[in-house]
Amino acid sequence: IHDAWADSGWELGPLGYPTSDEYATDEGSRSDFEHGSILWDAATDSVSVQTASDRICSEFGRIDVLVNSAGVGYSYQDNHPGTMDDVVNTTPEAWREVLAINLDSCFHMCRLAIPEMQKAGGGSIVNLSSVLGITGTPMISAYTTSKAAVRLLTKCAALECAVDGIRVNSIHPGYIRTA
Repeated sequence: IHDAWADSGWELGPLGYPTSDEYATDEGSRSDFEHGSILWDAATDSVSVQTASDRICSEFGRIDVLVNSAGVGYSYQDNHPGTMDDVVNTTPEAWREVLAINLDSCFHMCRLAIPEMQKAGGGSIVNLSSVLGITGTPMISAYTTSKAAVRLLTKCAALECAVDGIRVNSIHPGYIRTA
């Protein structure tokens, strides 16, 4: 998403790239904070998101579009055992880890972008969820729950922001190979 928009001439702000080598993208498409990007692990922390939001508004003047695409899926368990399991075998720590990345980051980014979009007179937010956030599936309860919550957070924000000319939508893709 980032690379396609950059190639089209957009000035871009937050961008999530994992910090661990097993999820790193090739160096040709990886941005750094000097170019307005933040790492997805930082997006789970409201202070880091506030810092990024302030910097983006300072550098670009406003936020027109927010795409919340940070998240982890099934392959995350390869390096984080226990994060993709059934309800009984998912530890509270693993549960919080998945929800922090998939849901909390989306909440923090929306919470800070919406007031900036209100000041600008409108905007658009796109939150990446999953088809599993609609249908559910066994054995990956934290993931499925987090994506269902992103879907409903999106619906709430859409209803709250419509009067301000801010569109809030979610996309629910099926399985996508990302590595």
